[in-house]
Amino acid sequence: MRCTKCSYTSFDYLDRCKSCGEDLVPAKIKLNIYSKMPEIEIGVDGFVVSKVTGEAKEMLTGSAEAAKDVSMDDVLREDGEKLETFDFGEDKDR
Repeated sequence: MRCTKCSYTSFDYLDRCKSCGEDLVPAKIKLNIYSKMPEIEIGVDGFVVSKVTGEAKEMLTGSAEAAKDVSMDDVLREDGEKLETFDFGEDKDR
């Protein structure tokens, strides 16, 4: 929604301009803009957790001590994939 007085752009659900305080309701009615403030849940880490479920939600809301350091090698070993190395032989000559 763009303010009719100062042209500040803000969210459609606001009834007053955040910049100048202008009443936006008459303009919203004229333009058929009807919206409400979104309802979201924010976790202690600042992430949106309302659409996250199960184990992922526990990871976001859990303590830092519960997390463990995992390398890509560990993930590949757990999946049973063979770890391969790559040698940049041309770099040795320079």
